[in-house]
Order: sequence, then C-alpha cells, then structure tokens
Amino acid sequence: MAEQERALLAGRRVALFPLPFQGHLSPMLQLAAVLRARGLAVALLALNAACEAPFRDALASLLPDVACAVVDGQWYAALGAAPRGEQRLDEPVPELEPLRVRDLIRVDGCQPDALCGFIARVADAMCASASGVVVNTFAAIEASELDKIQAELSQPAFAVGPLHKLTPAAAAAEHDFLYSPDRSCVAWLDAHPPRSVLYVSLGSVACIDRGVFEEMAWGLSISGVPFLWVVRPGSVRGGTPPLPHGLDRSRGKIVPWAPQRDVLAPGRPAGSGRTAGGTRRWRASAKPCFADQTVNARYVTHQWGVGLELGEVFDRARAAEADEEFIEVLSDLSS
Repeated sequence: MAEQERALLAGRRVALFPLPFQGHLSPMLQLAAVLRARGLAVALLALNAACEAPFRDALASLLPDVACAVVDGQWYAALGAAPRGEQRLDEPVPELEPLRVRDLIRVDGCQPDALCGFIARVADAMCASASGVVVNTFAAIEASELDKIQAELSQPAFAVGPLHKLTPAAAAAEHDFLYSPDRSCVAWLDAHPPRSVLYVSLGSVACIDRGVFEEMAWGLSISGVPFLWVVRPGSVRGGTPPLPHGLDRSRGKIVPWAPQRDVLAPGRPAGSGRTAGGTRRWRASAKPCFADQTVNARYVTHQWGVGLELGEVFDRARAAEADEEFIEVLSDLSS
C-alpha cells in the first residue's frame, strides 16, 4: 500500500463482528491480521442472535473513527427447493449445481420452512444494509458461486482468501479461543513419514451418536492406518464413551482438540506439500452431519475432486475402506 494511502487510514479502525463459533472466529481473526498489516486498526467484538441492542451500542462507542464494520453474515443462495421425500434426494437442485436435494442445508429439529425463513432474513438484511460481501475464497475455485452471490445481492462480492495463506507470519499462529489444543500431537505427527497419517475431526459443533463413534473407532483400527483423531468434549451424544474393548489404538493418537493449521501444514504427515495452480493438493473423507457441512461435502467430493464420499451407510467396513484409499491417494501424491 502506498504511503499516502496509509496516511489516509491513520487513526481509522475496522470493527469486526464474528459469530461465536470456532469456524467463524478463525477466519475473521485472520482477516483482522491482514487488515492490520495494511495500516488499519481493528476492533473485534463478539456478537450473537440476542444482542442487537448491545451490538448497536458497541458500534456507536467506536464512532467516529470507524472506517467500516465487517459483520459475520451467513449468506446462502435461495434454497430453490425444500427436501421433497426420500425418493427425490438425489435429484439435482436447479441453479445450485452441483448440489442435490440431499445436500441442501439442514439442521436437526428445524423444519425446512423455518430454515428457509432464516436464510431469507439473512439475505434481506445484507441487501438492505451491506455495501458488499467479503468471502474467504478465491475465484479460481468458486468463480461461478461468486457471480451468483453478486447477482443475488446486487452488491460486489470480494474474494479475499485463502486468508490462512495471506495472514502475516507474525500473526500466523492459530487462534483457539473455544478449545485449548493439545500440541503434543504435532511432535507425535513429526515422528511419522510424510503423508502417512489420517487426520479425523468432527469440527467444533457437530455431534454423533455413540454407535457412529464406535464404528469410526473400529474402522480406524481395522484399516491399519496411523491416525490422529480429535474427539472434542461433547462431540458424542450422552458423553464420550470409552473406546471399545479390544480395539487396537497403538497406531493412533486421540486428543480433545488439535492445532489444525499446524497439523495440516505442508510436509506434515497429515498434510500435503504439493501444489497445483496455487491450490494445495489435499484429500478428505466426507461424512457431513448437519447445516452447511452437506454443501461443503458435495463441493469437496464432486466439484473440486479432493475428497472421498463415505455415503449414507456408515459402518466400520466402509470407514476402514475409505481410510485405506485415502492414504493410497496421499502416497500417490508423494511419488
């Protein structure tokens, strides 16, 4: 940035309002680091659905030196269709390719009409108040989606990602505000050959039933593949049970939370250092649980071709098969 531009920004701040979820906090903090490196001061405030008045008060307290506010919005294109019965789950959704009906956003206990209403309110609020949309992506992989967002909202869509690659080195440490990572897993990983370890994580919110947990455990054991498994407290309904009796965990390490950025870094046993057109060549096994995970899984497996779909039936045999295939693909990448 030119010196005169930095001078114009001197004393101005950007107010960032992330939703209080791990997957929202990390990219927002990475964006903050990028903005700070360009001369803007940053004020970071928490926001949730019940604090509209405090939100306004907090923003007002920062005036008049706020250049703009970046508010965490969950924008999605109109669903186009609600789930329409088991027999039609594999039908494509018009104008939302590559999504099928089964890939549409869903939340357990939430009716389709209520979910559509929520999404519509988010989009309406953004159309009425926002000057543009900042998206943590890049045009090489999501050009058509960016065009759809811009057309739907009649506002510019700024592809600023991938933010984890743009974050200045001094601020590159992963922010784990919700969970404390067990960093011993990094040394454990480094004791293994490159691209030889399977990284398993359910993320920061999703929960699974005990039966699914046990099938995952047996699948990892049967596969014979070294694994790093993040079993977050609260990720199994009813409390995390002990591992099944007789299960071989000698090749694995289980932690309550991992420093994911370090775990998936280039050259690490769970990551891949090769690139293609600037995009990291990584592979994932996708088994979505809820919300936008279904959309993400479809893009990972069928749009970008960097993932394996586990399918609707999930048991130890399918899990073990996917684990073995996953490691074979990573081995091919290193050859």
